[in-house]
This record gives sequence, C-alpha cells and structure tokens, in this order.
Amino acid sequence: MINLTILRQGVIYTFPDSTGANDKAIDTLIYRITGSVNDFITAKLGGKGNGYAVGQGYGVWYVSENLAIDSGVETNACDWTAGGCNTRAQSSDQVKFGAQSLKTTYIDSADLAFDGITLTAASYIASAYTYIPTNWDNCACVNVDFSAFVGATGDVSASACLCIRDEWQRVSTGSYTIDAGDLAGFIALRQANCAPTAGRFVYFDGVQVELPNIVTPSIATDGAAATRTAGLISAPAASLCDDNLWWAMGLRPGFAAANCAIDALSYMASWGAGGAAEITLFYRDNGNLFRLFVSDGCTCDVVSSPAQTFAADSDNVVVVYATPAELGVSVNGATYTTAVNNQMPTISNTTWSIGRDTCTAQRWGNTMFSWVAAGKGCPPNAQYFNSLGAIGTSLGSLLQTIPSSFPTFYWNADNDFAEVVQ
Repeated sequence: MINLTILRQGVIYTFPDSTGANDKAIDTLIYRITGSVNDFITAKLGGKGNGYAVGQGYGVWYVSENLAIDSGVETNACDWTAGGCNTRAQSSDQVKFGAQSLKTTYIDSADLAFDGITLTAASYIASAYTYIPTNWDNCACVNVDFSAFVGATGDVSASACLCIRDEWQRVSTGSYTIDAGDLAGFIALRQANCAPTAGRFVYFDGVQVELPNIVTPSIATDGAAATRTAGLISAPAASLCDDNLWWAMGLRPGFAAANCAIDALSYMASWGAGGAAEITLFYRDNGNLFRLFVSDGCTCDVVSSPAQTFAADSDNVVVVYATPAELGVSVNGATYTTAVNNQMPTISNTTWSIGRDTCTAQRWGNTMFSWVAAGKGCPPNAQYFNSLGAIGTSLGSLLQTIPSSFPTFYWNADNDFAEVVQ
C-alpha cells in the first residue's frame, strides 16, 4: 500500500502515473532538502479520493449515488424534455464536465427542461451546474427544482445567482423529503420570477440527485444512475508517536457548520481502531465543533473547539495536539483550547487515515483537504499554520520554522505523494 523512496538533496525522481482511476499522481517530484535533515522519504498514500483536478485539493467522501440518470447529456439529450415550445439540446459551446452540456432555450414555458425520476420515501438533495450568459434577462431566475412530488416537504427549489455571468456555478436545494404516497416526480430546470426574452438560453451540466443531506462532488451519469466509491487515504504511522502527537490541516468542509452529514460526524484524521486504542479528530454538528478524542479502549479524554460558523467549501485551518498530560485544539489561528489528558494509548496500527475513521462504522470527512501535516514534538504554533491558509508549504520549511515541534509528515494535497522524515 505504501511505496517508499528515499530522496536526497538536489536529486530529481520520476514516478509513473497512478493506475487507480481515482488516484492522483504527478510525474516528477523535486525536493531541495535543507537544514539538518539529510533524507526524506516520500510515501505514496494508499487509497483514493473523489477525482478533483490537481491543484484543487484532494477530497474524501462517503459512497454516494447520483439518481439523475443523464447528468451531462454526453450521449444525447433524450432523457430531458423541454416545456412548451422551448428547446433542449447537447452543446459543446460551454462545458463543465466531459464534452457536452445541456443547452436550454426559452421560448414560452417556465420549464426549460425536466426529467422524470422515481425516488423512495427518504430525504434527497438536487443540484446542478448552470452557466448563465451575459444577455440572459436580469429578472429571470434560473432554478433547480423537485417537481410534482405530492405530499413532499422541505426545500423544493434553489435559484442560481444572477450576478454570476459567463461562468459555471453550482445550484443546490436543501433537504427534500419524499412522501411514501407519491414517489414519482421530476427534476426540473426552470426559469422563474419573470419571462426572459424568447430565444435566450442557459446551459446545465452535472445534474445530481442524492440521498445524503449535503451536496457531494459531481458523479457523471449517462443513461443510468451511477455510484462514487467511498474515499480513503492511508498514511504511514511511522510519522506519528503515541507519546506526543499533533496534526495540522488546511481543509474546506463540504458542509456548513450546522449541517455535518451522515451521523452528524465528519472524521478528519484517525489512528487506531474504534472501540479500542485510538486518537481521532472529527467534526460534529452537535455543538458545531472540532473534537480531538483520545481513548485507550476503556476510558477517553476529549478537547473541543469553540462553536464554529463556517460556510460550506470555506477555507479553515485546524491544529490539534495530544501529550500525556494535555490535549489542545485551535481553529483558524485561535488560542488553543485545552483539556486534561490522562492517557496516551499504545497503538499498533501501521497506518492512519486522512478524512475517514479507522473503525468499522466507516465515517468520512466529506471534505476537501488542501494540505495535511503531522509531528511528534511540542505543540506547534497554530498562528503559523493559520498563516499558510489554503496554500501550504513543504516539510523542509516546517523543519526550519518549527523545529521543536519535530514535524515528520507533510502532504500538499495536489498529488498522492507525501514527505516523511526518515
């Protein structure tokens, strides 16, 4: 699972592309190592994420199914029906995913395009990317709607921002609960408020209907529902220490502070096994907080951040530490919140997880990671890490800047290689 290669100062090493469909790799890694450390190891991280492009971060998400059977009309637009005299067609003029998008032209009906769908008595979210040209009328809203589900409750509709023109934006409803008495309806792409000028058009791509109560990255469909496998990233436990441990990470949660997704918990890092010895960092929407959890399998200690108020996909920096006497957590450079720690468990697991717990419950971070660091020394300077924002740094820079914290691991999440002190 972990492919280790020693890197020495000034040497360029070339690696093949990853063979896994959802892995990300780069062809060449160049490290100019300075300071007192002569060798690094690059650890090829095991597992997969959600397929975001290099430079945008690496996402770890739970398994999700897109029930909208033709998300981007790659083959044809036959699953979509235009209302009235409107037209819908494949177009390569503006594309978010693949080679085609759905071009909808208004003539006389609010229903730009719609597609029938049968759901179950559960809660869903609908989303789509839309591209609104400059000449689209300023009063004509562009909506993504659930339609014709009798007895359903919740957020039936969402509107695009008309101030965003000539670029793609994602529009998503909130949670919408289908009533058992009427499971058949439509996903509708609509205009509302006032009629646009006949002949004007907007584009749609990446239409998605899914069960979780947060919007997850786009899952392409072409004639049938499709499922994204769950994300998993495993890092070498040699970079951690069960006497003194710290994690720091730049991340963009895929949820707002009060809406954390499955089980109301999202796991950012975990070492050990649930119900046994473990050290875990997770977010919980009961209190809107990040929490560091340390357990020897019988008793546990925790430290929690103050309540958070972030929006979905907003940049945050979280730093936590565990010593035999104390636990600490800092969010976005704030002074550490601390708590007493009464045990540091002995953990035998040879890997630790980024963006997922390590127990059989399998809870995910549902988060985009910009970078992740770890170490074995003194609690690190949280303000320093906050200054990195979403940009990150390198392990060599960490070793020079915070040597007493003994940084041992750094992953700049635009590829699947991390730097580890040998």
